[in-house]
Amino acid sequence: MTPHRLAAACWLLATTLFLAANVGVGSAWRNPRFSWADHNVSDLGNVGCGVWDTTRPRLVCSPWHPAMNATFVAVGVLLALGVLLAHCSAG
Repeated sequence: MTPHRLAAACWLLATTLFLAANVGVGSAWRNPRFSWADHNVSDLGNVGCGVWDTTRPRLVCSPWHPAMNATFVAVGVLLALGVLLAHCSAG
């Protein structure tokens, strides 16, 4: 497999992983339910429960925050690896 294809595979995997984690971790919220309109994606990784943000207060409680935070790290690594592979194969 060429470096360009490996880079593309990293980016595709990162995208798929990020979307799957958003849906999975968001579905674990019970009280309150996760709302795509009212919550931020970063709320899924919040380690504490409580009211968050004074400008737009909302109750945040993410029971699967370790999974979302691990996904944030994995996506970052995959994106960086894809950039590195694409850059190295271009030169």
